[in-house]
Amino acid sequence: MCNGSFIFLPWEVIMNIVWTLLLPTYLLVLSVCVLLLIVGVIQKWSRVSEIEEKGSEPLMYERADLSYIVVQSVLYGVMALTTRRFIFLWSPSMCVLAGAGVCDTRLWNGISKKLRWTKTMGVCVQYGTIVVFMAVLSYLCLPSLLEDLEKLREFWDPDTVELMTWISNSTAPTASFAGSMQLLAGVKLCTGRHITNHPHYENEWLRKRTLQVGQIYGRRSPKEVHDVMISIDANYIILEDSICLARARPGQEGCRFPDLIDLSNGHRLDISLGDVYDKDLTHTKVPRFCDEVRHGEQQYSQFFKLAMENPTFRVYEVA
Repeated sequence: MCNGSFIFLPWEVIMNIVWTLLLPTYLLVLSVCVLLLIVGVIQKWSRVSEIEEKGSEPLMYERADLSYIVVQSVLYGVMALTTRRFIFLWSPSMCVLAGAGVCDTRLWNGISKKLRWTKTMGVCVQYGTIVVFMAVLSYLCLPSLLEDLEKLREFWDPDTVELMTWISNSTAPTASFAGSMQLLAGVKLCTGRHITNHPHYENEWLRKRTLQVGQIYGRRSPKEVHDVMISIDANYIILEDSICLARARPGQEGCRFPDLIDLSNGHRLDISLGDVYDKDLTHTKVPRFCDEVRHGEQQYSQFFKLAMENPTFRVYEVA
């Protein structure tokens, strides 16, 4: 699978959560809360609570907020384990539930009442648990945190700064740009110029437009690319060698953006994907546009004029 966000949650991520004590604390609190929730539901259904004395109701009976978080975190956990990208939903849920188990006074009071502790003993156990937990957490995580803080550096990307400055100073305010979605987001934010495909919305039309713009990284003739740029009203195209000349990662052959464009166009890749896939693809002798246009041959220069270039980006004006 090309997108690592859709794989199962890697073991390395799970171990990182274990190492910070988040997962062990979460599982301990989750187990207790689920057990109490099940007992409370059974007692409510069997109407046992109606004949018990006041104050002896199930611990989770009046904690709808905690019950909701417990059920929600279980669902988020299943989603995250099967699809990595959902870890961003599960992580906050784990933090909330683990924090509640360590610091929630109402939960501790309920536990103290069930275990028949005195108020003083309950307070001592609660704050003692918090102090011990924070001490262990600091011992495990503080050194790596301080090390990470020492690695913080000022953002420095002169090529991107040069590109944005050039666009702001050398192009008309109504100019429209085509390129990768992540780069166009910066162009829109930094310069206010028009862009051909906005990266922050998802619908069928945008997917088709992104595929159109992506032809600048495919095996297309300059005339074909020019026709596409005219149809989407693009005045400039921005090419990135980091995309055009990117190497495939081990185990992810065929996952580069140019490869995905080739596959969508029905073209065979430079590497074989196996007979099952290759039999439906056709071989083309048309060179990759993003690489060939740099040489400035007449068949390219009549449609695209080099307007700006630095080690990272090449900007061409559409004729």
